[in-house]
Amino acid sequence: MIKKNSFWHKIFLKNPIPVCILEEESWMVEDANHAFEKLTGYSVEEMVESKMKLENILYKKDLRNFKTRLEHSDEKEHLQGELRMISKEHTIKEIQIEIQRIVDESKHLLLCSVYDISHRKEIEEELKQKIQEKHDKIVETAKNLLQITSLKEKMQQFPTILQEFWQCNSLETLSKTVVAMLTQQQGFHYSSCSFFYIEGDYIKLLCSNRECALHRFDLSKGHKIAQVARGEIKVISPSTGEYIFPIVSPEKIVGVLQIVLEESERSVITENKHLHQSHCDLLESMGKFLGILLNSWKLSQAKEYYQDYDTVYGVYNKNFLLKKLEEYKKNETFFSIFLFHLEGETPCLYEKKSPSMEFLLNLLQQSKEKCLVFILNPKQAVFIAEEASFSFMDWAKEIRIRLKKADLIFSVSIGIAESCSHGLAWKQLCDCIEKALEKGGNKTFFWDNAKKQPQEILEKMITRLE
Repeated sequence: MIKKNSFWHKIFLKNPIPVCILEEESWMVEDANHAFEKLTGYSVEEMVESKMKLENILYKKDLRNFKTRLEHSDEKEHLQGELRMISKEHTIKEIQIEIQRIVDESKHLLLCSVYDISHRKEIEEELKQKIQEKHDKIVETAKNLLQITSLKEKMQQFPTILQEFWQCNSLETLSKTVVAMLTQQQGFHYSSCSFFYIEGDYIKLLCSNRECALHRFDLSKGHKIAQVARGEIKVISPSTGEYIFPIVSPEKIVGVLQIVLEESERSVITENKHLHQSHCDLLESMGKFLGILLNSWKLSQAKEYYQDYDTVYGVYNKNFLLKKLEEYKKNETFFSIFLFHLEGETPCLYEKKSPSMEFLLNLLQQSKEKCLVFILNPKQAVFIAEEASFSFMDWAKEIRIRLKKADLIFSVSIGIAESCSHGLAWKQLCDCIEKALEKGGNKTFFWDNAKKQPQEILEKMITRLE
């Protein structure tokens, strides 16, 4: 398990996603971050001292079904499910959990990420209730009107359309799906639909089924799209069939949805105030749903950032390096990998920058080739070249020259493995670094594939290159 007060433990504690670590057999809470404490109302100390199990705060029936699924799942599989939680304040919350088995020093643990979806469930229930209510009203007034029947059918498709939106995994895909579903014959069949998204001081048109003169609006100006984006107005015009509603996340307005009804439906909406209000409620609910979806992506991106990036130096971390090595193994990709080991300097704490490491990382990032830079710990960094037009040996010499010219107070040992597969790369690098340190450090060793052992790049070769 992550050591207390370590850099990784601090990242774990500050992760905005509620996370706890459970003992697999008993489901007893071993550790939890601040977000999990806030969600449940219990502090880590309370949970640990009282030997709290997850079943103490979850509906037992929900958890029993989930445990059964976990028992029959693959060991490496991420298992997801929706359950109900009772907080310390006796508040019932709808949650989505994601469980992953982990083994730490022969101890079997469960990594449990928790997402509060109560607000989403409330919106869904609100949508269902409103749809049902408006559906009933439409049925009463639409018995003899073909146009009203058409509108009723659209509302019945609403939950299905929301499911289509939920399947999208990018902003571009979502905007295109929204426009397509709202304008196609089998969808809502609006005359036109436009999807706008706020970026900084502007609101940008992402997708539309009609030609638009302007594709970007200044949020500070008086255009109706900008006014809706600022939350000042909603455009509701049954006579022209135009409706412009904000896309609202739990935090703020993030976009705007503009639709225009077909001519045959405008008169029906104008003459029937209940149908008109129903249509407005539907569009407003759609705007809220899209806002929640966009906000969930934002939280997912934050989770990915904390998992794969070092927030001190702004480069990839060891977690992402392991992912890349697995990816190379799966795709049978060959690559060159460099391991840099800093010497002669007391390593800084994880949350503070080391001037030496910062200089080294900046130097590595200057390469114009297709490459990746990672930090493993305060004294080690990794550089991977996937497709390099240069010789790895020439590149290593060039690094040595730059370090020498910088007149640094620290030294660096470098281990290199060229065109290596996932299975051998790490052992080769460690052997090279070990040889460099045996020689007193500040040396460069590469793995000789022919001789199957480390070979030194001598200082005189670098001097000759200068």
